[in-house]
Amino acid sequence: MNRFYDIINKIENNNNEITVSEYFHRCIAQAINENEKELVDWFCKIKNDVEGELVAWAEKHGQKYILGRNRAERKTWGIQVLLGKKIKYKDTVLNIYFPTEFHENSIIVEQCF
Repeated sequence: MNRFYDIINKIENNNNEITVSEYFHRCIAQAINENEKELVDWFCKIKNDVEGELVAWAEKHGQKYILGRNRAERKTWGIQVLLGKKIKYKDTVLNIYFPTEFHENSIIVEQCF
């Protein structure tokens, strides 16, 4: 799992103004550059799962265009996905918890209300 963290930690967050999809696109590109086929597949699956959770959240909350109107903030425990592209919004949409020593093979995606 160290390779996962190596790639995650190389991703620049551009002042928290990138979407979670863009964040994972960068992870995929970095994994391709490092010839990490297993991680490319893994990041693609995570990206698809997270986008599905975003769409489900948007349907519950009457939001449109959620895939382009969110921003990813890197935290010590993972990624927090917030509503809106600018810093003025503080609505948390998803929390994405990365693997830990206790949950080595799982990423937890939590919808926030």
